[in-house]
Amino acid sequence: MRLLSLFFVSIFFFSSCDEETNSTDVVIFKGITTTDFQGVVISADPDDWKLYEHWINKESALFNEKYVNVCDTINNQYAAISFPNPCNGAFILHFDKPDSCRLAYRLVDKNFKVLRTNDSVYADLLYINLLSDSLPAGIVRMYYKFYGQGCELRGHGDIQIE
Repeated sequence: MRLLSLFFVSIFFFSSCDEETNSTDVVIFKGITTTDFQGVVISADPDDWKLYEHWINKESALFNEKYVNVCDTINNQYAAISFPNPCNGAFILHFDKPDSCRLAYRLVDKNFKVLRTNDSVYADLLYINLLSDSLPAGIVRMYYKFYGQGCELRGHGDIQIE
């Protein structure tokens, strides 16, 4: 009886490990927050452009610099958005952040190939032009981190290339 119980516990343990590994290793790019040419949100994807995200190892590995502490977001000082979305491959990223706050980002395709990267952004607007990159139509993902003094906030947003 004891051996039989151990057998079932082992099967449960290994099957639950497999489920956890499979569910956390897969990142699916789907849905976008639709914006116009001025950055006005037309329809929001509840998964995009949010802060306090939990990233899996594949996502975290995009950035070398990591802080354990989460930055204070009093008065909604931090935000990010891309416009227009969808786009033809050229778009603007807009960030709300304190002036002293540094931003780092990684723009990746669905295979996690890094298309653009920058670790020292202090500007509030960035123009990204992927027109010469010959990307197929589809969704790319912007991973970003706001860095304060010894703290960080992280998020992502999906951008549809048409």
